[in-house]
Amino acid sequence: MRILFITILILFVKIQLFGCCAGDDRTLTEILFQRNMGTIFSCKILSMSVPKQDGDIIVHSSSGSIEGTATAQIIKIYFGTVDTSIITLNTGSYLTIGKSYLIYTDGKGRIFSCGGGCDTRMHELTGSLEELSELKILSQFADIFKYNKSGKYTFLSATKKILATGEFKKGLPINIWKHYFASGILKTEQDFQNKRTKIYYGNGFILNDNIEYKDSTVSFTYSNIVSGQLKYRWVTIPNEKGSILSMYEYYPNGYLKLHEGQQNINERGGGFSCEGKIGKYVEGYENGKIKLTGEYLKTKRIGIWKWYNEDGSFSAEVDYKDGATQQ
Repeated sequence: MRILFITILILFVKIQLFGCCAGDDRTLTEILFQRNMGTIFSCKILSMSVPKQDGDIIVHSSSGSIEGTATAQIIKIYFGTVDTSIITLNTGSYLTIGKSYLIYTDGKGRIFSCGGGCDTRMHELTGSLEELSELKILSQFADIFKYNKSGKYTFLSATKKILATGEFKKGLPINIWKHYFASGILKTEQDFQNKRTKIYYGNGFILNDNIEYKDSTVSFTYSNIVSGQLKYRWVTIPNEKGSILSMYEYYPNGYLKLHEGQQNINERGGGFSCEGKIGKYVEGYENGKIKLTGEYLKTKRIGIWKWYNEDGSFSAEVDYKDGATQQ
């Protein structure tokens, strides 16, 4: 369970920093400013077909929406590659003929997918103030990237709240970028010069502080209840398979709860798996005293493991030798 939990922690931070379908809550500016936008365009629906089973029964997707194929005419391309003015949309949501939509997709060419369970950004174009603000931001970023612009920028919501501030140099983000929740609270702060990223909870408390060094990354995770209360610290060293992780967990009073010297994380194939714990292992009591110490080799206890009482006095020890002893 501990290995699975730490793997989930790593995945959570990667989602926050880089995004993925499973839990991507990045704002529009967070997606755009580092060119992670895929293909974005507006279009008008010309026709819509819905697949049917025997007996003319409409096939529904698992989410309850009607799956179908739409033919659409491109209105404007903001990002990505679209080969023709008439395109095909394989969609998990029913689209109305004659209406226009803003499409976010990872596809390119002339056939695109949209409206699935991971697509929360596709929507009908209605002319609302929020929509006009969204289209303006898309146009601003498209213009910056197309002409490799330099300068300081501020991006605003429909109600004139700051959504993001930052600086470009020849179309690339530099120095410090800040992105905000719709409430106006700071959401992420990325320092490109010092390779440091801070992520915040919606209540303004810091969630994660991620610092990249030449050969490693150090990350800190904090409580959402007590501001600045450290919960975890881990050091990640990349290798050919993925990364080597050293993790520290803390009690609310700041004393060490757990330290795992090394876990080998395999990140091949787009997923995460742990190849086993290696090295030093320490558990502590909430009063700061050591609870136990030992060492792992490929998730097997090896060598001498020692247990201590809560007052710090010695309790017991077991010699697991090379890991062959029953555990």
